[in-house]
Amino acid sequence: MFQQVITGYDVKYAPSLGFIQPQEVTDFMCALASFPKDVTVFNPFAGADSFAVALPNPVVGEEISNTTWALGQIRLYAMGASPRTEIRLGDSFISLEDEKKYKAIITSPAYLTEKRKRIEDIVGLLYDKLEDGGTLVCLVSSGFLFSAGNAFNIRKRLVDDKALKAVINIPNNIFTWSGVRQAVLVITKGMPNEYVIFADASDYTRFAKSVYRQTSFDWEQFLDDMYEDVTDFGERGEYVMDGDVATAVNYPEIIDTNLSPEFYLSPKPKDGLPLSDLATVVKESREDGEAEYFIVGSSLPEALHRKPFVPQNEVEKKGTTKGYQVAISGDAILLSIVSGNIRTVYVEDFHGTIAFPNGFVKVLKPAEGVSAKYLAALLSTKIVADQIKAQTSGLTIPRLNKLDLSQIIVPDYQTDEDKQKVISEVLSSEMSELESELNETFEKHKREVRSTRHAMVQTLSALSSNWEQLKMFANKKGGQINFTDTVGRVNPITVENLLNSIGYAISTLERQVESLRFEKADWGEDVEINPYGFINEYISTHSTPNVKMVNVGSDNSADIPDMNEVTGDVTYYHTDAMNIFYAPKRLLERVFNNIVANAKAHGFTSESEYPEIRFDWQEVNGDIVITVANNGLPLKEGVTSEDVLMSGFSTSLNESAADGTLHSGQGGFEIKSLMDGLGSVEILSDPDAEFPVIYKLTFTNTNTVKIL
Repeated sequence: MFQQVITGYDVKYAPSLGFIQPQEVTDFMCALASFPKDVTVFNPFAGADSFAVALPNPVVGEEISNTTWALGQIRLYAMGASPRTEIRLGDSFISLEDEKKYKAIITSPAYLTEKRKRIEDIVGLLYDKLEDGGTLVCLVSSGFLFSAGNAFNIRKRLVDDKALKAVINIPNNIFTWSGVRQAVLVITKGMPNEYVIFADASDYTRFAKSVYRQTSFDWEQFLDDMYEDVTDFGERGEYVMDGDVATAVNYPEIIDTNLSPEFYLSPKPKDGLPLSDLATVVKESREDGEAEYFIVGSSLPEALHRKPFVPQNEVEKKGTTKGYQVAISGDAILLSIVSGNIRTVYVEDFHGTIAFPNGFVKVLKPAEGVSAKYLAALLSTKIVADQIKAQTSGLTIPRLNKLDLSQIIVPDYQTDEDKQKVISEVLSSEMSELESELNETFEKHKREVRSTRHAMVQTLSALSSNWEQLKMFANKKGGQINFTDTVGRVNPITVENLLNSIGYAISTLERQVESLRFEKADWGEDVEINPYGFINEYISTHSTPNVKMVNVGSDNSADIPDMNEVTGDVTYYHTDAMNIFYAPKRLLERVFNNIVANAKAHGFTSESEYPEIRFDWQEVNGDIVITVANNGLPLKEGVTSEDVLMSGFSTSLNESAADGTLHSGQGGFEIKSLMDGLGSVEILSDPDAEFPVIYKLTFTNTNTVKIL
C-alpha cells in the first residue's frame, strides 16, 4: 500500500506531506552513521520512517503530519519493524527542548517546510541533544555550509569543538520533488576530531531507467572512492589532485568556518603564491548616475587573450547604469562568471567608468611589473579558474561577491620566458579551437540543406495526417462540422485546435522553404527558455488526434530565498521561471520535431492502441535536462544511442515501406548536430519499460537556481 501511494502515476508533491527520501540516500546516511546495534537511535522529523526501516537499532522519534505518520506506521508494520520502533505522532521541536539526550541521532531536517525554522537552528538543537561520545548524521541544505548570521555561529561552535567528522555534498538531481542542494554532516561530541573529511558526491549518479525519475545515487561506489582518496591524500604528502572526490583538512586549515567541500577539493599549485601578490580588486562604488559602459558577464568573450578587450559603446552602453561602478585607469583584468564558468579579458591603457550587476563582474588591477595579458591568461588556466569557481559554490546564483584573492593560489612563474609560455599555451588552445570550428563550418552548411529537406518531409507528413483526419471526420459528419466538434480517439481535440495545428504546420513549411538554401541557417538569437512553458507551448501547437503528448515536468515556479549576506535575513520572491536555459527558439522546435517524428515513424505502429509521447525536465547540476519518451516499440536489438545519432542510420521499422522518404537516417544525426551548440543528446533504451525509448537533451547554457 505504501509503495502504491508514493509511486502512483498521478502522485503530486504536496508541501504538507514533506518529501519522499530516495532509498539510496537513506542507505548512504545509515552507512556513514554505523551506529552500534544495541544503541537506541533518535530520529526526529521521522517522515515516512525511512531510517526506522533501514536501521537494525531500536528507533524513537516523532512525525507531526497525520498523513505522513500514518503512512509510516503502515510501512513499519509491513516491514516487521514495529516492535523495535516508537515513532510518535508529535512535534520534534518539543522533544528537542527537553533534557533527554541520545548517543545516536539521524535525521533529514533539510526537508522541513516550516519557514519559521532555519536549518542552522535545528543543527544547534540536534547538537545539544547529543550525548558526549555520541554521533549525529544530519542532512542539511547547502546554504548552511557558508551563509552568514546564526549559521556562522553554529559552524564556529562545531569547528571550535572539533565536532565535525565529515561534510559531504550529495547529488541534487536524485530528489523527485526538490531542487534543493543538500549535504550530509557527520558530527561527534566529546571526541575531538583531528581533521574533517570534505567530499563531493555530485557526479555519482546513474540512469534510473524510469521516465519518472532520471537518476539515482551510486553511493556504494562513492564511499569506496571517498575512503581511497583520503588514504591517497595522506600517502602522497597531503595535497589535492584533479579528480579527487574527497580530502582530509586539519582543523587549523579550515578557512573562516567555510564548510563547502568544493572549496577544499580544488587543486592548488604546490609551490604557488597568493593571487593577492599579483593583483588587487578595484573597489566598486554604488552609484545612481550615468557610466560610460554597462557590462554583464556574457559581454566578455569566452576566449580572447590574443589582444586587449575594448568595450563598444553601441553594444554595452545602456540608457541607465544604476548599480555598481568601477573607474578604470590604465591596465586591468575583467573577471566574470557566466553560468558557473569563469571568463577573463584584459584592457590596456583604458580610461572609463564601467557599470555592472552586483557580483557578476570583478575588476582586478595588476601589481607593479605584472602584465595584464599574462594575468588574464593565468586566471583562465584550469587550476586557477577552478579555485575561483569554488569560492562561488553553494550560492543561489554563482557570484563573485566573496572573491578572496589571498585564498587563491597561482603558479609562481619567475622568468619572462615561463610567463610567455603560459600566454602561448592559452593562445594555442584558443587557436586550435578556432581552427577546428572553421574546418567544420563547410560540412555543417552542406548538412543544413539536407536537414532542411528532411524537416520539410516531416512537416508535410504531419500536415497530411491531420488533413486526412479532418477529411474523414467531415465525411463522417456529412460535410457539416463545427469548431467545437471533437476529433480523435487517442487524443481528442476540437476541430478549432486541429485547424490551428494545420495552420501552424503550413507556416512552419513556409519558413522551411525560405531557409532551403546553401547558407548557414539563421535560427535567430538565443532567448530565455522556460522548459516547462516551452514544452506546453509545443504540445499546444503540434497537437494531433493520433498521438497524445503530455508534459509531466514540474511547473518551474517557486518562492526563491534571497539571503542578506551581512545579516543572514532571508526574504522570498516568486518566479514562474525558476530555471531557464538559452537557445534559439526555432532551433529547439526543430529538435523536438525530429524526436516526435521519429517516434511517430519508427516507434508507433498500427497496433499501438494508445500512443503517447511524454515530456519531462529537470535541473541537474546546473544544466537543464529535458527527456522525451514514447511508449512505442523499443530500439532494435543491438542498436545503440551512437547508432541512432549517426548520419545515414535509420531506425525504420519497415525499410521497404512505400513512404521510405521518411526513413532517410537524417533525423537522429540532425538532432545531434543541432544540440552541438546547446549541450548534448543521448538516447536511452529500456525494452522492458512502459516508455522504452527516451531522448535525453542536456542544455548547458543555463541560468539555474538552487534553493538554499
